[in-house]
Amino acid sequence: MKKITLLFAMFIGSKMFAQLCDANSSSITFNGSGSYVDLGSANAVMPDSAVTIEAWINPAAFATNVWQNSIVNKDGWGSGEEGFALRCGGNGVLSFVICARTFASTTSLSWREVKSPTGSIPLNTWSHVAGVFDGDTLRCYVNGVQKATFGFTGMIKWVSATSLYDLMIGRCPQGLTTSSENRYFNGNIDEVRIWERALSASELQANMNNHINAAGQNRLLTYCRFNENTGAVVNDLSSQALSGVAYSTSWSPSVPFAGGLQLSGVTGNFNSSPMSTETYVVSPSGLQSYAWSIGNGSILSGQNNDTITVVWVGSGSGSLTVVGSDGACADTLVSNVTITPVGINSIDKSAKALSIAQTDDRITFTNNTSSSMNAQVYNSIGMLVKSTRMGSNASMELKLDELSPGVYVYSASSENNKMITGKFIKR
Repeated sequence: MKKITLLFAMFIGSKMFAQLCDANSSSITFNGSGSYVDLGSANAVMPDSAVTIEAWINPAAFATNVWQNSIVNKDGWGSGEEGFALRCGGNGVLSFVICARTFASTTSLSWREVKSPTGSIPLNTWSHVAGVFDGDTLRCYVNGVQKATFGFTGMIKWVSATSLYDLMIGRCPQGLTTSSENRYFNGNIDEVRIWERALSASELQANMNNHINAAGQNRLLTYCRFNENTGAVVNDLSSQALSGVAYSTSWSPSVPFAGGLQLSGVTGNFNSSPMSTETYVVSPSGLQSYAWSIGNGSILSGQNNDTITVVWVGSGSGSLTVVGSDGACADTLVSNVTITPVGINSIDKSAKALSIAQTDDRITFTNNTSSSMNAQVYNSIGMLVKSTRMGSNASMELKLDELSPGVYVYSASSENNKMITGKFIKR
């Protein structure tokens, strides 16, 4: 009789998050008629020679004019002209404007503006928008693509060392004194950043779909993730640590990107057995780094890569743990596999003089002749595993849990020098 004992393997995937950055959990909804975030005077946010303002927006409606839907503003004219503004309106036009001055004079040259083509921003869709000034050119970007430029050599004008107008999101600061100039935004805004330098297109594209680590960023003046998801306080993650107050806004689970990092799973052959070699692959591939550790086995190759080759060295439970990092975020994925040694896969019998039987835990060789037999079992490298002399109708037993997986050869010789040979495989 031939009996095959099947391998039983159970794979369990579990996620243990060791995030270096948070998932993007919420944005702020502005109702277009009274919603805004006021970050206060923000006197440290007064760049003059270069600036980048970026945000994700999902507009629900546009006002008639391009300047009527404020995104990020620190501008005014009632008490003196100064500042900058990123806004939109019309039929999907993005506008970036600064109050201009020359290098030699503090006198206002009034406003310099760059505008994208009509239809650059769709309604009810998340778009990344940015306004950039480098001292020579104003630029506007949508989804990391430059849409328009306007040449101006000079600086951004501020009336004095302290700001006349608050830094606001979703509203023009001038509206605090001139109600007709509220210029509210209608829709959702997320991930607001202000830099005291001109970011390139490649820098915008590299970071727009991810949270950034505020610590150590070069000249990051303001960074609002809007992940508070409750209350009326908005925090600035930059070194300025501004505290904003949200008025008549609401929190929304709608976000432009998921943020953080999530390893989606490990694939490979989990139908394994002791001493078998297996290859496993984690998704996503191509991250900056991977760190693997293994329980009840050894790593043969692939440490620091998305693909790893291991060998299981025992029975019971094995485990694979991988930590993947994209440089900003990390995630840990643990995979467990239960490995059970199997019984005999196949048996070759060469004569009825020697019968072979397998039970769940052992294999038995029985001498069916009237004379004695010398019996031996060797492993695949020729090492003697078992040797005995069997009398007439006597048996020799091999316990399965004492055998490693592999091919075994047996032989039995009778007193009249007749030889019986065969093999069996334990998997």
